[in-house]
Amino acid sequence: MERIAPTTVAEPEEPPLREGPASRNTSDVLAVGTNGMVGSADPLATQTGLDILAEGGNA
Repeated sequence: MERIAPTTVAEPEEPPLREGPASRNTSDVLAVGTNGMVGSADPLATQTGLDILAEGGNA
């Protein structure tokens, strides 16, 4: 049985830290809502905010 030499995989280099938005998914375009707006990173939190707005509250 032939032995295969182990290989090493280089870890990807971390990008440098930078000033600005916390997420690379953050848009530079301003979002404006006229009837309310909810946004979060968690879909369940967003749905909860929408439910609160639908009942007349603010979130």
